[in-house]
Amino acid sequence: GKSTLINALVGRRVNKTLTTICTQKLVYLHNKPVQDGFMVQDSKYKYTYYPEECNVNSDEFVHASFKFDSLLSKFNLYYIDTPGINNASDLSHRELTETAIIGNEYDCLLYVSNCQYNATNDEDYILSLLKSKCKRPVIFVLNQMDKMKKKNDSVTKMLNDFYSDLVKKGFIKPTIIPISAQAALLFKLSDTALDEDDLFERDLFKKKFNEEYYDLPLYTSKQKSKNHLERTGIPYLERTIQNLIK
Repeated sequence: GKSTLINALVGRRVNKTLTTICTQKLVYLHNKPVQDGFMVQDSKYKYTYYPEECNVNSDEFVHASFKFDSLLSKFNLYYIDTPGINNASDLSHRELTETAIIGNEYDCLLYVSNCQYNATNDEDYILSLLKSKCKRPVIFVLNQMDKMKKKNDSVTKMLNDFYSDLVKKGFIKPTIIPISAQAALLFKLSDTALDEDDLFERDLFKKKFNEEYYDLPLYTSKQKSKNHLERTGIPYLERTIQNLIK
């Protein structure tokens, strides 16, 4: 869910997202202060400028510059998307991510966990690495909260259990933010950027996020959200990032 999260934060589909392993290199997304096209640089240092909206994805570039659709769009910042750490067939993915973490060349680190499958052995490993090597603030993000079922799942218990696990690993007062990146992205994108399946999925998300159970910031900020996008937790995450980079 890392690439989907970054797509949601920038408000467009630039990072490749699949249910299988996607990101195979470090990908840098730079915010432009004004709406001024789309500039990309590939691995051979070739630059290409697109004056209008385009369908270029992260398979085709290493760096991309464009104006983010975000509460952070007025800031000079960039996101680094890293490969996952659980690809047993290509250990270079883990090595790239580990090197990026240890380098500490960032203002804060977003640790993304799937709310349905957290507390795996891979997570134990990377959390230990973060605790010993990361010198920057860490925001722990629980993604895919839209998969939770009101009659079976307690969001409060999940957050409390995750908090307790992090404290046991040595993290002091860890910041945990529950989100639904996919819902947020669909709420941010215009109708013209969505196909029939996207529009159908967005309508389902709107019905789901009408329920207070899916007002995700309510579990952490104790304040009710004003709209569907707010309820996904992405604007709350953006404000948290903003407070760290001011």
